[in-house]
Amino acid sequence: MQGWSKPAPEEDQDQRLKRIEKQHPQYRQALKYGETVIEGGQEVNPALHVQLHLVVENQILDREPPFVAEAAEAMERAGMDSHDVRHYLAEIMAYQVHGALSGQPYDREQHRERVEELLRNLSLG
Repeated sequence: MQGWSKPAPEEDQDQRLKRIEKQHPQYRQALKYGETVIEGGQEVNPALHVQLHLVVENQILDREPPFVAEAAEAMERAGMDSHDVRHYLAEIMAYQVHGALSGQPYDREQHRERVEELLRNLSLG
């Protein structure tokens, strides 16, 4: 993706979020007006999308949970685009967010299992 850059440890949360938003110019108007967009025939919530990016970037930088950072490193070593890596990991994180919104506690083991399954499906684990 053009303009993609990895997170910088010295960025604060606001700077990181602004950088992520800039990396998604297709969402600029929707973010401004709180709208959803249609991508690939599916409705996408741009605000949720960039927030999930932020969560994954923080997990990678903080190495917490460590299996997220390790998976990101493995996928990038295999030649995957950093932005695509974050999308894969954000999709998994979305399941955890959905569970939390449904009143379920964070399930670290399920999160780990989904990440490990992703790596197996990509022939990386």
